[in-house]
Amino acid sequence: MVLSQRAAIIVMDASQLRNQVGFVVKVLGFSWLLAIALKAIGPRLPLPATTATCLILVLTPSLGLALFLGWRLRHRPTD
Repeated sequence: MVLSQRAAIIVMDASQLRNQVGFVVKVLGFSWLLAIALKAIGPRLPLPATTATCLILVLTPSLGLALFLGWRLRHRPTD
């Protein structure tokens, strides 16, 4: 009985690990594609080399993530 319980725990952990590895591979793949796209398309964009442009490009991802997480926090189900 104890052996079958341990086997079930090991199988569950392997499944969780497989899900985590799949997630990491997806994130790395998306990051790689985004980097290639930016490297290919970025120099063709007619953006002026100003401080404002730099700040917008640097801060937009962080602000977008903050807005998304704030939205999720407001719309989470109550327990």
